[in-house]
Amino acid sequence: MPTAVLVDYIDQHRDRSGVEPICEVLESAGTRIAPSTYYAAKTRPPSARTVRDAELVLVIGQVHKDNIGVYSARKVHAEVNRKGTKVARCTVERLMKAAGLRGISRDKTRKTTTGDGAETERPADLVERQFAAQAPNRLWVADLTYVRTHSGWVYAAFILDVFSRMVMLDLATPPPLLNRYIGLFLDAYCAFMVERPKGSTVRIAGRSVAVVLGVGTA
Repeated sequence: MPTAVLVDYIDQHRDRSGVEPICEVLESAGTRIAPSTYYAAKTRPPSARTVRDAELVLVIGQVHKDNIGVYSARKVHAEVNRKGTKVARCTVERLMKAAGLRGISRDKTRKTTTGDGAETERPADLVERQFAAQAPNRLWVADLTYVRTHSGWVYAAFILDVFSRMVMLDLATPPPLLNRYIGLFLDAYCAFMVERPKGSTVRIAGRSVAVVLGVGTA
């Protein structure tokens, strides 16, 4: 067991039991520390490593705070060295762990859209998840989605022809323009309704905000 841990333990109980009796109890339990070792540890000046660690903890803590607590040891190490304080990555990892500092890890769990607990009934899927077409303009798929970027959330829409994989419509807008974005998407859909091949019918099915536009010969 590290001497520093034993010294801290003795400090916590010395006022009640005394240093020598505590050392005797520890020795009988298989953990040896002589009273002279304890007193030497209390009187000797801090080691160069201890002093260095105390300085680095302040720098590391400030970098972690400046970056709203999301930086892991890898990014903290890079930032500390970029600011001119040379330190090994393993040292940053050790000191961050000792100080209780950690970054935010990316959530790698897979999330899917489900209909459980939905407030409204989901429209029937008229294509039965069969995303295949024998010719252009027989089946279009569309989606309204959102993507997180460094500048904030961006909402995007697209319409894709299943047969040709051609993107018929591709729009993106930040949240303040969401209403305009939805309007543009609906305008494009209305234009599609007007320009669709003569004698065809349109089938719509969706889950959440996703939509399937099925075009079939009437």
